[in-house]
Amino acid sequence: DKVLYFRAKFLGYSLPNGNGDAVPAIYASTFGPSFIGKILDVNHLTDPEHIIGKILTTFHVEQPLTLSAEDERIIGKNVLEGLEDVEANELQLEGICMIDRTTVLGDDIAKKLISGVLTMVSQEASTEYAECSVCDHRIDSPYSGICGHLDMGSLMVKAYPREGRKHKVLAYKVHHNPVGTGLGIVTVGAYAKADVMELVAN
Repeated sequence: DKVLYFRAKFLGYSLPNGNGDAVPAIYASTFGPSFIGKILDVNHLTDPEHIIGKILTTFHVEQPLTLSAEDERIIGKNVLEGLEDVEANELQLEGICMIDRTTVLGDDIAKKLISGVLTMVSQEASTEYAECSVCDHRIDSPYSGICGHLDMGSLMVKAYPREGRKHKVLAYKVHHNPVGTGLGIVTVGAYAKADVMELVAN
């Protein structure tokens, strides 16, 4: 077989991934389709040697957020901004991708996906600017600097009270006007649910 198709979960909206980056769901209608036709690479290496395919289409699904009675409710961890008192679903982006198995690397990655050695993806995107979830400090260039809430690398180590919010807010970066640029096959993804879920050989 010269091609391997697969379905994967790219990201979840509104809640931060493991890198402390979040994309609000208000951008879903443009962000999701922006990935169509973009590259599929290995480990975020985008030189021609590491490009093994492309993203064919994307679509959105919803999954309920799980919250036990014992969990502290924290915006950005288990509560969505603006939906603090209701049972909410996480909006997630999925897509169908194609791997070209006529290349040595493409065939190797396809075999590792089929065998289960590799199971995760990681989305690639650019954004116009980001804001701190706690104080709205804007980051739009390498010279913007960061606020005190993000001085731990936005790794979501602390939640803070914020005026007008019923629950504490986790410190993370909220990205605005995002554009998808590609998808990487990786060993460990920033989004814990970014799994390859279905494989189809052709």
